[in-house]
Amino acid sequence: MGVGRVLVIGALAWAAVGVAGCGDSGSDDRLQEAEAETPAPDPDSIRPGLPPSSNPDVPVGSIDPEREGEVVRVRVTPQGLTLERDAAPPGQITVRAENEQPEPCALEVRSPAGRLWRSAPIAQGRSVGLTMALSRSPYYVTCQLNEDRGPVAGDTARFVVR
Repeated sequence: MGVGRVLVIGALAWAAVGVAGCGDSGSDDRLQEAEAETPAPDPDSIRPGLPPSSNPDVPVGSIDPEREGEVVRVRVTPQGLTLERDAAPPGQITVRAENEQPEPCALEVRSPAGRLWRSAPIAQGRSVGLTMALSRSPYYVTCQLNEDRGPVAGDTARFVVR
């Protein structure tokens, strides 16, 4: 079969597909009807384990900017990290760190699944809070001095959302 013949057959096939699709607006209507009948996902299934938001305008798993949430306080000293409490209920939680050591450090909160929240560096004598929507799981808190030096002595503190 010659190249010219292949081109002609290809062009005819392309034209046939285009003609077959013309005038079939029913398929578009059926697609729109199916989309309209498909229910929206249940917000609780998006972030299972989180209680409903106190603000009905804020979806489950979102941060409500109107409130801080349960607070887990962290003291950062040259000797390491200490937590005021090691457990919190699921929902909106603020991890608030106070830096009592001489060097700035960045607060980090990690989930076992690898999710990471990180603050800007905290100067000595200052504090910062990270507010997150957390479900039931252990979480790990560190205060990184900088990229090269790693975490403050005392490495990691653990708290559990239950």
